[in-house]
Amino acid sequence: MRARALGNETLDPQKLCHVLWGLWGYYVVRADIRTAIDVGEQFLSLALQQQDVNDVIAGHYMMGVTQFYAGKLAASEQSFKSGLALYQPHQHVEQTIRYGFDFSVTIQAYLSWIFALQGHLDLAITCSKDLITQAENTKHDFSIGFGHVFIACMYNFLGLSEQAERHASVTIALSVGQGFAQFLAQAEIQLGRALAQRGDAHGGERLADGMQAYFATGAELARPYAQAWLTETHISKGTLDQGFALVQETLAFSDRTGETYFDSELWRLKAGLQTRLGGADSTEAEASLALAIETASKCGAHLLHLRAAIDYAEMLISQNRPSDAKAVLQTAMQATEFSPELADWVCAKALLTQIQA
Repeated sequence: MRARALGNETLDPQKLCHVLWGLWGYYVVRADIRTAIDVGEQFLSLALQQQDVNDVIAGHYMMGVTQFYAGKLAASEQSFKSGLALYQPHQHVEQTIRYGFDFSVTIQAYLSWIFALQGHLDLAITCSKDLITQAENTKHDFSIGFGHVFIACMYNFLGLSEQAERHASVTIALSVGQGFAQFLAQAEIQLGRALAQRGDAHGGERLADGMQAYFATGAELARPYAQAWLTETHISKGTLDQGFALVQETLAFSDRTGETYFDSELWRLKAGLQTRLGGADSTEAEASLALAIETASKCGAHLLHLRAAIDYAEMLISQNRPSDAKAVLQTAMQATEFSPELADWVCAKALLTQIQA
C-alpha cells in the first residue's frame, strides 16, 4: 500500500504527517474505511514519536473517525476523548492553518453522534451546545459549518426534526455565502430528512436532491444514513420494491467499504420491507431483526438496538409470543442507562407495559 511505502521513504516527519493527513482525508470521504484506519494508525504512531501535540490530537481524531464509521463506538469515544484532553484554546490558530478546522469542534461533533447513537440524549445535547459555543468563539466559518451540520444529523438520529431543521438551515445559509459545496449538500440531506419526518411531501425530494449533490462532490461517507432515510420515504410512499432494492444496495456498500455503524438500522428497515412484501411468512423478517439487534449490540449503538427490539417485540406480540417479546425488549432496555426523555425509550416502556398488562 502506498501509505505504508511512504513510511519507508526518507521524508521529513512533518511532511510525512502532512501527506498522510491528505491521504487519510481522501480515503475517509470516499468511505474506504479499512484503508483509512491503516493510514490513521501510521499517522498516530509517527505523531507520538515526534511528540507534536497538534499532530497527536490529529492522530487521535483520525482514529476516532475511522473507528466510528467501522462501528466501534466505544473505541471511537475513547480516541476522541484522548484527543480532546490534549486540546488547549491557544492551539486553534495553528490547527486551522495546518488542518483546516479546530479539533475541539470536530471531536465534539463526532462525540455528539456517538452519545446520540448510544441513547444518551442529555449528553448529546450538552455536547452539541458546547461545540457550537466553541465554534462561534473561533470565528472560523468552516468549523461553524461543520458543527451545525453535524448537530442537524445528531438530531435526525434522535428523531428530533424541528431542531434538525434549525441547524440545517443555519448550515445552508453559511454554505451558500462561503461556497461550502459539501456542507450545503449535507445540510440539504438533513433538511430533507427533517421535513419528511414532519410529514412534508417535498422532504423526500429534497433529501434525494441533497444526496445527488453530495455524491457529485466525490464523497460517499453519508451514504448509509442518507439511503436508510430515503428507504423510509419509499416505505411511506408505498414504493416498496424501490425501498428494498435501495436497502440491499446500501448493505452491500457497507460490507464492501467497512462503513458498518448504521447497519443495524438498515437491517431493521429491511425487516419492515420483508414483512410488507412477504405476507404472512415472517421468517426472513425475523432473521433480519435478529441481525439488526446483533449488529447494534456489537457496535454499541444502543439506540439502534432499542429501535430494532421495539420492532421485533411488536412482531412477536402479533404472533402471540408475549414472553419472547418481553425478553427481547427488556434486554435492549437494560443495555445502557437511556435518557428518560428519549422518544424511543418512552415507546419501549409503553410497549413493555402493554405486554405485562
